[in-house]
Amino acid sequence: SKGFDAYGVEISEYASRIAKNNLSPEKIFNGTLAQVKLPDNSFGLITMWDCIEHIADPEGELSKIYDLLCGDGLLVLTTPNTSSLAHKIFKQKWMGYKDKEHLYYFSDKNLSLLLKIAGFKVIKKERVGKFIPLSVFLQRLSLYSGPAAKIMNFLTEKTGLNNLSFYVNPWDIVCIYAKKI
Repeated sequence: SKGFDAYGVEISEYASRIAKNNLSPEKIFNGTLAQVKLPDNSFGLITMWDCIEHIADPEGELSKIYDLLCGDGLLVLTTPNTSSLAHKIFKQKWMGYKDKEHLYYFSDKNLSLLLKIAGFKVIKKERVGKFIPLSVFLQRLSLYSGPAAKIMNFLTEKTGLNNLSFYVNPWDIVCIYAKKI
C-alpha cells in the first residue's frame, strides 16, 4: 500500500507461515538469503529487524545484501547493542543476551566495521526501542527481582493485562542505515 513491491526472507518457519497467510505467499521465503534465488541489483531497500545476530555468517549475508541492492540501495538493520549503557549496567543479565537464539553480539562500532568490510557506508545510527508484551517483560523482570515479578504476574493475571504490549526504549538496540559504497 506504500508503493513497495515487498519480499520477505525469514529464518523462522513459524514466522514464515504467518507471513504467507497474511501477505503474498509467493513472495515469502523460509530460509536465509544464501538459500534464496533473487536477481542482483534488484532492491532499493533491504531491512533486517533483529536478524543479523541470528545469522551463522553475518559477513556473507551482508555481502549477499550488497549484491541484491541496486546502485543507490539502502540497508537498514537493528540489533541489540553491546556498547549500550543498559548492557554495561546489567552485564550478564542484560535483556539482549539470548543464549539459545543469538549467535553473535554486536556493538555499533564493530557492526559499522563489518558493514564497511562488506562494502557499505554507514550514513546514520540511532537508538530504537520496541513493543514488548507485558508477559515477556515480567519474565525478564524475574531475573532482577523475583518477588516484584511475582507480584506483577499476580496483578496482571487478575486484571487480564498480561496480553498488553507497550513500547520500551532503553537505548540498547541500534538501528543502522547504510548505503552501498
